[in-house]
Parts: sequence; structure tokens; C-alpha cells
Amino acid sequence: MEDYIKELRQAQHHFRHKFYSTSIYECGRIIECGMKDLYVDLEAYLEKEGLSQEFESMRQQFANRRRDKEEFNYEKATLGSMILFARYSGFWDKLKSMCESNLSFLKMVNWSRVRKLRNDSAHNQDIFGRNEALEMLFYTKVFLYDCGLIEGMNHAAPEILDAHCAKCDFKISHQWNFCPNCSAEISKQCHNCDRALMAGHRICPHCDAPQPGTTNRDESVKTYKKYAEAVWADWEVTPLERSWLDNKRLELGINPEEAEKIETTVIPKNYHHFQNLIQAVNIDGVIDSDEEQFLMNKADHLEITQDIATKMISSSKKAGKKIRKSLWRLA
Repeated sequence: MEDYIKELRQAQHHFRHKFYSTSIYECGRIIECGMKDLYVDLEAYLEKEGLSQEFESMRQQFANRRRDKEEFNYEKATLGSMILFARYSGFWDKLKSMCESNLSFLKMVNWSRVRKLRNDSAHNQDIFGRNEALEMLFYTKVFLYDCGLIEGMNHAAPEILDAHCAKCDFKISHQWNFCPNCSAEISKQCHNCDRALMAGHRICPHCDAPQPGTTNRDESVKTYKKYAEAVWADWEVTPLERSWLDNKRLELGINPEEAEKIETTVIPKNYHHFQNLIQAVNIDGVIDSDEEQFLMNKADHLEITQDIATKMISSSKKAGKKIRKSLWRLA
């Protein structure tokens, strides 16, 4: 983990000294090394769980898509090959079973763009400017933090939320198994990945698998829409509000794709996408001046006024500071 922090800072250092192509190239190298480390870790994890055949199936699935049908060798693989392997083998879905995160921020990474930026930076040092380097730094940061290669705020933030027993409303901890006031079950295991989740969750927060039990889909959608309308009433969502909304989504059995469709009936798609970008940048609890400029460029592209964009970014930055302070007190 320390090595990845150091490498990311080095890429940021190149950026600040206007060595933009070098920064892009270094980011590509970091992502390539990270993907290879995750590959090795996932193979070891599945073997430990007695699921080695699943990993072999992934390799075979990718080999079948290759013209030469050659077996995948990660040690010789380039970044482009690693990205293609992840896309066609089901790598990211399997990785969810190992990671603390459900990899929700990875959807913000444009892997084709990552591949092109890295390849072009390796062959031409003079074609890239500040904006391209900022974009690559964004992708690198999101990848490292969301995959757990660097520990970030997005994993810790949900734990700060107050939790209450669904039966008696007594204040509880996410780590308890039973409510001390009424003895109701608080946590249980996901039937798909066997990891702990709250008893009221109808979808696993780790692997997104629906949990056994009956749900009224229409009623769940209506309820989630009401929650979304309340949270989006001021046209912005702080990290804590997002964590609260995600918990409600899990309780109602709404998967991430459904939730996004519902939320975009409440708020225009460009605002929803911009808010997701802000949260992805704020994955470590920090939005620095360069990242703020990156977001303002995206706001302009998405046709969001500077005043509204500044307000949304400022709100997220303030919430990030509060969360970091809470984490420091808990440490």
C-alpha cells in the first residue's frame, strides 16, 4: 500500500512540474502493476476458498476470445492486455468477492481511454497537456482507492453513520450480531459471498447479490424515489448523504443500476453524472486544487454552470473534512 501511495505522489509530482506525458506514462505503469497484483491476490483468494476452477474458467474464457487461443500470461501482459482480460473474463465481478469495496466507482474509469493515453505517452512525449494528465491521474486515483490498493474514505464513511435496530429503533453498531435491547438479529451472512451484512439488507453491499425474501418491487421503487427526492432536494449529495441513500437502497433491494435509473428521474442525468465524478474524486476525502480544476472542466463539458458546480464541489469537500476528523478521533 505504501508503495502505491509513493508512486501516485510521484506521478502527481511530475504533473505539477508540467511533465505531463511522464505523469500519464507513470499512471499507466501504476495501473498495470496494480492490476497484476490484484490478479495474483484473486488467484490466491479463490484457491484458498476452494474455487480454483473459477479462476481457470476466467482464463479460458479470455483465451477463447483470442484469435490464437493462447493462454493468458499475466507476467508478460501489457496494460492493454490486462484491461482486455478484466473486460472479457469477468475479473471485476470476481474481484468484488475479495474486496471490501463493491467497486462502484470503477464505472467512472474509461478503460479504453486509459489504454490509449498510456500507449500514446510511451511513443510521443509532446502531444499531451494538462487536461489529459489530470484525466489520467483521476482514473489512477479511483482505481487504486476503489480496489483497496490504497485505503480510502469510501470504505470508512458508511461506518460513521448512526444505525438503529429495525425492530425497536435502539442505536446499534454495524459490527454487532444482535440488538442488546430487543435481541433482534442485526447482521447475517450473504448467501452468495458469505460476508457479513445488516439483517435488513435485501441486497449484499459487497457483491450486489439479492438476498432471499419477498419484496414488493413497485413499493420499493416508490420508496427509494422518495428518499432520492429528499436527498437531491438541494441538487447535491454529500458523501454522508450518499452513504445513507446506499443503505436505504440495500434495505429496499434496489441494485445500483436500478438506483441510478430512479435517481435520474429526480435529477437531470448531467447533474447526476457530475455528482458521481465529485464523489469519485473525493474517494480519499481530499479534493485538491488540480482536481477541482479537473471537475470544473467536466462541469463545463456537461453544461453545468460554474456557480452550481462550485457549490456542489464545496459541499463535498466540507463533508470530506468532517469524515476525516471523525476517522482521526476513532483512530
